[in-house]
Amino acid sequence: KQFHVNVYPEGFEPVNHALTPSEARCNVVGTETVCFTEVNIAPYTRCNVTTQSIFADGTSSQVYLYPTMYSPTPYVTPQLIYETYNVPMGTRGVHKKNSQAIVSFEEQYYSHHDLERFFDAMGILRAQPLLTGYNNDSMPGGEATLDVQWVMGVGQGVNTTTWSFPEGDYILNWAEAVASTPEAPLVTSISYGDTEVGYEQKSGYGLQYIYRMNEELIKMALRGLTVIAGSGDAGWSNVGEAGNDLSAPDPTCTPGRAFYPSVSPYVMSLSATFLTKNYLAACGEHITPMPGVHSISVPIECTARVSEVPVSVSGGISWTTGGGFSNVTARHAYQDAEVNHFLATSPQLPPSQYFNASGQGYADISTIGWNQLVVWDGAFFPIGGTSASGPVAAGLFALINDALLSVGKKPLGFINPSLYQWAREYPDAFNDVTTGKNNDGDIQVPGSSYPTFCEYGFTAQAGWDPVTGLGTPNFYRLRELALNIL
Repeated sequence: KQFHVNVYPEGFEPVNHALTPSEARCNVVGTETVCFTEVNIAPYTRCNVTTQSIFADGTSSQVYLYPTMYSPTPYVTPQLIYETYNVPMGTRGVHKKNSQAIVSFEEQYYSHHDLERFFDAMGILRAQPLLTGYNNDSMPGGEATLDVQWVMGVGQGVNTTTWSFPEGDYILNWAEAVASTPEAPLVTSISYGDTEVGYEQKSGYGLQYIYRMNEELIKMALRGLTVIAGSGDAGWSNVGEAGNDLSAPDPTCTPGRAFYPSVSPYVMSLSATFLTKNYLAACGEHITPMPGVHSISVPIECTARVSEVPVSVSGGISWTTGGGFSNVTARHAYQDAEVNHFLATSPQLPPSQYFNASGQGYADISTIGWNQLVVWDGAFFPIGGTSASGPVAAGLFALINDALLSVGKKPLGFINPSLYQWAREYPDAFNDVTTGKNNDGDIQVPGSSYPTFCEYGFTAQAGWDPVTGLGTPNFYRLRELALNIL
């Protein structure tokens, strides 16, 4: 009969909506009823949110309190990415031999019309990718839409390939296709994966699949190709994640479950950040300077400066970025110094039985991965995930490749060892993210058996950490280092 939404923004009057099912655009999805409404809240203002359903027979549901203080942020555009990561105005790919790609499975398609509308809205020159495989323009999926629009929106002017594989194919099929392609794309973003345990327990896969895939990734590295993959969207343990490619949601907060292929030493692992003003623990908390009957509670205003923090439930977002340590692959030497420093200095490590301190550490770096604006099935829509971070990074590194190729140098290829070395020797190459954690999973619906909040996880700090890696890229400095050193 009615759908009630009450929003309590800090420092502002509450906003109360009582909507009919048609006004709330309620639809039955599976066994659940999903409703929508819009509430205008100033960006970065933390809010408590409650919902309640009133039924036709006069009964009502319990009042549901959103389990964390929601933190709305503005929509993210390619221009904002350029400004945040110090990409000079007018940067654009021009070299004919330069290339970038995204990979799609699970019948994920994109719409050429959506892509053109995205370009027009963002002030980007129209271009069309080269399609390898099948695409159905009339059935655009969110993942493929995000990937193609954002790799081309950031890597503007770079020749782009979309790999599309039929139902039943997976990342090894893509790797075999790359092996048989003489001039494969130089940078590829992969928005798919599962936990190492998911591979191990999946019939027809097993750990042997990971070992074989790593061999293919080594071949790509030797060919001068760069592969980028997201670190997962449900924290260090992947608890409750409904989007696993191979396995059911993981039921518990422990142990840590590494996300593959992101955790591979031969992949650039991408964590996700978002923009906020609430990046210190005390921000927004209320204090009473003069206790008493007539005292006024005053919020702590930490800063007017917008900064990046890892995406997390505890930070006010609906999911948590992944990152941790492999239980399958030993740590590669290129990250020894950084990982050892983290393990020796972190004040809040999980109990040792829950993670493999000698395994490969991930993520390697981070980029913004929340509230990216896309055009999906003709409408503007915000999307987030470490699968949003991947195409952002792919576009940025494809532009660095363009600079290298334009002066006769080789492309970046397997860049991970250089990234860690540059972080040591030229720390201004990255914007270090030093607050936040990845303990939690995803926001769960009422009655879910999966936990949202978890006791253990990893905490961001100065230098490398599993939550955000080495930090977010300073494009101008990284391009300069690549041109002068490689």
